[in-house]
Amino acid sequence: MRFRPALVLAGAALFLLSAVCIPFGARAGRGSPLKRFDLIAGWRERPAGPTIISEKIVRALRQARAIPKTRRPAVIPKIVDIPAVAVVQPIELTEETALDAFFAALHRQRAEGGMVRIAYYGDSIVEGDLITQDLRASFQKDFGGGGAGYLPIASEVAPFRITVTHDFSLEWKTVSILQRNRAFPVGIAGQVFVAPCPRKEDTDPPCEAWVEYKAPTRWPSLKQFKTLRLFYSRAEAPAAVEYTANGGEPASIDLEPGEEIRQIVLKFDPPAKKVRLTLRSRGAFPVYGVSWDGDGGVEVDNFALRGNSGLPLIEIPAGVLQEFDRLLDYRLIVLHFGTNVTSPDLSDYSWYRAGMAKVVRHFRNAFPNASILLIGAGDRSYKVDAEYVTMPTIPILVETQRKVAADTGAAFWDLYGAMGGLNSMVGWVNHKPVLAALDYTHLSAAGSRRVAEFLYNALMSRFKAYEENLAR
Repeated sequence: MRFRPALVLAGAALFLLSAVCIPFGARAGRGSPLKRFDLIAGWRERPAGPTIISEKIVRALRQARAIPKTRRPAVIPKIVDIPAVAVVQPIELTEETALDAFFAALHRQRAEGGMVRIAYYGDSIVEGDLITQDLRASFQKDFGGGGAGYLPIASEVAPFRITVTHDFSLEWKTVSILQRNRAFPVGIAGQVFVAPCPRKEDTDPPCEAWVEYKAPTRWPSLKQFKTLRLFYSRAEAPAAVEYTANGGEPASIDLEPGEEIRQIVLKFDPPAKKVRLTLRSRGAFPVYGVSWDGDGGVEVDNFALRGNSGLPLIEIPAGVLQEFDRLLDYRLIVLHFGTNVTSPDLSDYSWYRAGMAKVVRHFRNAFPNASILLIGAGDRSYKVDAEYVTMPTIPILVETQRKVAADTGAAFWDLYGAMGGLNSMVGWVNHKPVLAALDYTHLSAAGSRRVAEFLYNALMSRFKAYEENLAR
């Protein structure tokens, strides 16, 4: 019959509809209750909710007081009124000397040379070197330097990072502070990279895993490798790293055993465009990453960890942080978090205030020569009826982060205010070029560049005042 295909399709549609709608309580005779058979479960839209990364946050969500939802925005969002040149949102100094350690290092660098190093911790807002890549470029333009700083051994965001072309073998296993079971302590980035070694006999060949970095062409200060430093610990002899530059002849350096953090410094003369490292050993051992450094100037290390609220940073052992500070000498620690603790129904952030204060003190003890800067959460919108508006808890969270800075003597920068405050995220999403993603949470590359400009201007404004005070 000419209508048979249509009848078959209609029958299939009725079958799917009935399969989806079978009630949970339906019974087949005297047997057990029928389980719901949902063929399109994977396609259903899941309800939006906060990212939960710890039991403490789960308890807080359960105990939170509900906040009435705003039916309409308190301020009609402006979608084009975002200045092309940053209007400085000042850095707030809870103590007058909060940034003096960093500014003193910058002042000495201008007069005497040397390197000033910044550690920038964050969540998915900065992964892929977003924000930090442009902040680094601004510092290196004005103060000199080169290289992209810390590079992980393996990374799930390697394909979209543009400040290095990064490839690695599949043997590497990554363990972070967001995981409970860790055979080795994590490093300064909150991660450790291990290549499992299943050797059973002494006569078995050594295990190996490799990582490769290639310099990009876009960034003036990132066009070549002059120095790479490899960080590791607990190597079991015989263990070695073989390295090649630009695909040339390999060279090898033995790795030393020991519990402390160790480094191998690789110099390339002439500078290399591509470097490949192959680690060989007879047992698994922790590798913590690589540092790509230039000659002096300013270096900015990106320590991004998706899903991190900031609280798990307390899991990085103080001894590990101190060892890395001994090797790298940090002068500014930036803590940029908040996205992963926002929820439209969460209003009491006292638990977060207490936890982050412990984190700041943990880092202050580990990095005694560094200033600490807290960056508050940016604007985040959610849908109310047909409109996107600021989550009502964003201002509460930002104020909590400001109190953390006051509690610990850290500096504070209000990203929410820098973006424009209430309902500003809508303007960033609708801006041309687009400054934020359609999740109304994350920034685009252009938006990250704008934030880096805002932050750099704020830091330089304070630095200028610091130098003026020195001249008096």
